[in-house]
Amino acid sequence: MLLYYITDRTQFAGSDAHRREQLLARIAEAARAGVDYIQLREKDLSSRELEGLALAAVDAVRETGSKTRLLINSRTDVSLVVGADGVHLRSRDISPSDVRRIYRSAGLTTEPVVAVSCHSDGQIEAAKAYGMSPFLLFRRITLPSMLPYAIPGLSNLWLNATKDSALISVVGYLELTKITQQAAGGTKWYITFYCAAALIYLIISLASLQGFGILDRYVRRGQPKVR
Repeated sequence: MLLYYITDRTQFAGSDAHRREQLLARIAEAARAGVDYIQLREKDLSSRELEGLALAAVDAVRETGSKTRLLINSRTDVSLVVGADGVHLRSRDISPSDVRRIYRSAGLTTEPVVAVSCHSDGQIEAAKAYGMSPFLLFRRITLPSMLPYAIPGLSNLWLNATKDSALISVVGYLELTKITQQAAGGTKWYITFYCAAALIYLIISLASLQGFGILDRYVRRGQPKVR
């Protein structure tokens, strides 16, 4: 389970300066507690104010020594300037591929973390106006909007998993390559067993790509096709 903290300094009492201090303290506390992602979402701040707060937030997270990733809401430029781990995009912002292209053009070798809001505010308001429950809202609005963005990433994760622990349901928890090494070492038929293992990997990859392709076309039904 991933832990995701979205900031909102207006929940704190006091002056703006006091709220800022409390927010930074809460960010550091969340990082020490092992929260996976922190989204700095302070939409009312000017660019200069947001940059200053984001820089302080990056320092607060880094000082804890945790693996928490700090994402800046909607502002790729601020994320680049302050050295944050990535950005959270709204549905009407630039695409994730554009964000990665901007990072690469800036000379950064690390891939940014890019989160995307898959629904618009109007969809959520319409669902609430119709009296949808939170579960129905998730099933009818959030999940269908999220899947077209999630399937490609899940496909990559699955293909990596098959290469790390292929046929886990068939051969148990022993890795396929390890079994191939043992079989080849015992029989001295190296070419035979390694070609067989490569063929099994290829079949798994092709079948997985075909299955995820079908699933991707299903969840994108009704959407315009990219030519």
